[in-house]
Amino acid sequence: VLAQELHDVRQLILKDSELKRIIQYKYQIKNTTGYAINAFLDYKHPLDIMARLTVGSEGTLAFISNVTLQTIPDPPVKVAGLLYFRNIKQACDIIPELEALGASAVEIMDGSALQTVKYVKKNPPYDYSKITDNSAALLCEFQDQAIENTRSSIAETAFLLNQHNGEYLIDFTQDEMDRAALWNVRKSLYPTVGSMRAFGTSVITEDICFRPNQLSAVIPDLQQLLHRWGFHDAVIFGHAKDGNLHFVTPVSLDFAEGLKMYQGMLADVVNLTIDKYGGSLKAEHGTGRNMAPFVEIEWGKALYAIMKRIKAAADPDNILNPDVLISDDPNTHFNNLKPIPVVHHSIDLCVECGFCETVCPSQGLTITPRQRIIIAREMQSGDLSLRDKRLLEQQFKYDGNQSCATDGLCEIQCPVNINTGDYIKSLRSKQHSVIGKKVADLVVNNFSLTETIVRALLQLSNFGARLLGADSLEKFSKLLNTISHHGIPVWKKTLPHQPRQFQHIQSPVDNSTFIFYQSCISRIFGVGEENESRVRIMEEIAQKVNISFIVPKNLHQSCCGTPFSSKGFDNAHDRMLRKTIKILYETSNSGKYPIVVDTSPCSFHLISAEEYLDGKSLILWRALNILDIVPFLHSIVSTISLPPLDIKTLIHPTCSSQKMEDVEVFINLAEKCSKDVIYTEELFCCGFAGDRGLLVPDLPDNANKKLFPLLNSEDTDRAGFSSSRTCEIGLSSSSGISFQPIELLVRDYLNQKDQTTNH
Repeated sequence: VLAQELHDVRQLILKDSELKRIIQYKYQIKNTTGYAINAFLDYKHPLDIMARLTVGSEGTLAFISNVTLQTIPDPPVKVAGLLYFRNIKQACDIIPELEALGASAVEIMDGSALQTVKYVKKNPPYDYSKITDNSAALLCEFQDQAIENTRSSIAETAFLLNQHNGEYLIDFTQDEMDRAALWNVRKSLYPTVGSMRAFGTSVITEDICFRPNQLSAVIPDLQQLLHRWGFHDAVIFGHAKDGNLHFVTPVSLDFAEGLKMYQGMLADVVNLTIDKYGGSLKAEHGTGRNMAPFVEIEWGKALYAIMKRIKAAADPDNILNPDVLISDDPNTHFNNLKPIPVVHHSIDLCVECGFCETVCPSQGLTITPRQRIIIAREMQSGDLSLRDKRLLEQQFKYDGNQSCATDGLCEIQCPVNINTGDYIKSLRSKQHSVIGKKVADLVVNNFSLTETIVRALLQLSNFGARLLGADSLEKFSKLLNTISHHGIPVWKKTLPHQPRQFQHIQSPVDNSTFIFYQSCISRIFGVGEENESRVRIMEEIAQKVNISFIVPKNLHQSCCGTPFSSKGFDNAHDRMLRKTIKILYETSNSGKYPIVVDTSPCSFHLISAEEYLDGKSLILWRALNILDIVPFLHSIVSTISLPPLDIKTLIHPTCSSQKMEDVEVFINLAEKCSKDVIYTEELFCCGFAGDRGLLVPDLPDNANKKLFPLLNSEDTDRAGFSSSRTCEIGLSSSSGISFQPIELLVRDYLNQKDQTTNH
């Protein structure tokens, strides 16, 4: 029946020259409004037609269970630059000439879009103060197989830019980080504008298309339209080569006046796009519910009737996504609007764009940062029954809370720096009982004793492993972990034994003296197969490069505070942090000597501690010069000329190294010390997160799957290195490769000096 109906529709279109003309005209530019009815002109067989109709049908015609993608080559050389113009017309006039030069991308951004970088906390790639309201910029990129092939295009672009009275806001660059920063401005416009909105309001984006030579007239018209309806925070951007424009604006849909403004604006956008310029209401995204009432306006009664006929043939009971794409309700776009309730200041500005999802260690295991926020809003909305809310809250305990590493990598990916981990920490803080808080305070007051107890428990578990067998103990601990709902940690074979402690103070030697701060984690867990102390390893390094270390006398009374912060013990965290800063201030002779921290998560927490401090503690903190172990070691070996070691290494920069932007430094350090270095191109969190990997062992196992594509049968002897002992334990357990602190690699590299001297 369906095949016959599709055959009949095709014959109907082929016999009607006007319908054929309209379809051909509408598809001269990008168009995804309604169904892809060009399939009736491009294909004959009903199966081929149905396959093309299904693509982009948004689940209204069929369910797609499996997709095979055909990939295209990705040119290795990419150069991008940002071309700036004083007005829209200048920007639009140069677009055809850039396309003729072979530009792979020409993205337009109006002045308002360019100015949004001031709302991003990270360093913007250009000076936004010089941007005027009426200006525009083109993000232009050339791609090729060799850099030589792009040089002539760049030179000709410079000539064209001068001819059109433009200038470089950012000159062409091949540097991947600089290029990524440029693209992040363009790709982040939707969530960035979303972050500017008032709490509780929504943000919408539309996707319209025109002939490229119309853009110089369309964009000013669209700007005036948006301002006329009061949408003064709207920005316009898009794919200039295709004439495809997006606009993004905050809207208030919870009030009658806001709804009226939005309704009027949308009606005018339809008139502007269809009646005045003959464009498309949707160019690359779905028609959805928002544009469903306007599909008939764009295509006309006859072709809209054909679309309804297709829907009826494929889904006669109208059970597949009703009112999406095809609807008889002229107000379907205003029905069942999604509420955006206020939940917590740390996540309220999220627009649910999903940029954060790729780096979340719980993706594929439970839920992602975006899903955590969506569920939190759902529980807050009041639309759930009491029973459903309780069920959701119960499941969220594990999926949302316990399986969250609170690593903060989502903040790096988020265009507006939302750290979903901060929200989870706030939930954990509310869950603590009075007794729990007192225990945390007791730990702060007796931290040295706590270390001793943990070390004793570690020795006891290792004794149990020898007595019962490692496999048996691990299985038994997993059972206890399950019974306790992840309250009792799992014992892992990769947990090290107690290290030998070397803790003495050397006399300062002026400018070559550093404070070495050994974190509580590395004080408890040993280093290497011989369970060496990190202090001893650093002493060996110091001797080879003529520097000296001072180890604080009262080191065992201190901690950076991260374990308390990640568990939501805010008061205990603040007390411990202040206590440690006082110890470091006194040991460093009021900040005279730099402080080297051996664990990157602790370094990051101490370096970024300003938000937790005030008064005297803030004054003391500002006097300190805190260095992470990775850039410190890099600064040492960069001045030494020794051959790299003939060993194979695998490195993992921690989340904190990524947040401190030390990844390249880590890579350079490893490549200086080792001939064969591999690492994942896509950075990720190992998921261990302090003790989280022992409480939720599936979390690091899930996160570290990203290592597997790197490894093969020849990599069993590859040495792994990182800069956090707990991360190293988790990485070792998941990958089967022994991960150790980066200091060991540096020490072995420097040992060549002795060998050279002896020889």
